[in-house]
Amino acid sequence: SLVNIIQNWSKEKNKTTNLLLSFWVGPEEIDAAVILPNLVVVIDLKSGSGQIQGTENGPWKCIKEDGSNFELNENRQNPLLTNQCQGARLLQRLPVQRATH
Repeated sequence: SLVNIIQNWSKEKNKTTNLLLSFWVGPEEIDAAVILPNLVVVIDLKSGSGQIQGTENGPWKCIKEDGSNFELNENRQNPLLTNQCQGARLLQRLPVQRATH
């Protein structure tokens, strides 16, 4: 599970990590975020099954095993761009920690 992966990495690297689940930052709901010492990873979860295809600036679609497909976030922003905006909003709200020597 994601929790186990994060816990194992944290122990191995002796670094503090935080996993945030289902929270709001401004007008955006964020499904999950992993906060590492030098990195914030925002995770957008989707329900259903199938292969997801898309480009950085174009539409994304989910192709099911039977060959049918549907567009993700239809009539809304590309999921990658949405995720990048969510990450930027989250970073703006996190406190800055300065390294001490």
